[in-house]
Amino acid sequence: MSEAAAPLRPFILAGMHRSGTSFAASLLQASGVAMGERLYAADRGNVKGHFEDLDFVDVHRAALVGNGLDETGWSDRWPIEVPADVAERARTLVQSKAAAREQHGAGECIRKDPRTTLFLEFWLGLMPGARFILMYREPWEVADSLFRRATDRTGAPLRSLDR
Repeated sequence: MSEAAAPLRPFILAGMHRSGTSFAASLLQASGVAMGERLYAADRGNVKGHFEDLDFVDVHRAALVGNGLDETGWSDRWPIEVPADVAERARTLVQSKAAAREQHGAGECIRKDPRTTLFLEFWLGLMPGARFILMYREPWEVADSLFRRATDRTGAPLRSLDR
């Protein structure tokens, strides 16, 4: 297989909320990496944008809810199994995104959502050639940033620190 015909390998960007994933995604997007067609909009919690493909976010939310967990992903449970119907939805999503990129001659793409950290092995199984970018920030700095941002009304970040 020639290099020009080599299949594109997506990036999977994962890290805790407020760990720098949006900043890293913004740099990748500025360099020409595709983020998705339907992105999580900027809001007061992240005024420059989240850079999250909502199709993938929806898969994560469905997997969490399918396990009786909060869709935000605040959980100390691991591993989290992906229900069969959600796994099939994810397979279809990966195939359709790859086909669309190929049809339009699109370049590299990235999949980013903080919930991704809960499903890394699952995504690697669906996208074996994927390249991972894993962000790390000290947990207390993450917690401080979450509280300063003050967009979570559920108290989940505080409960997660009590584990």
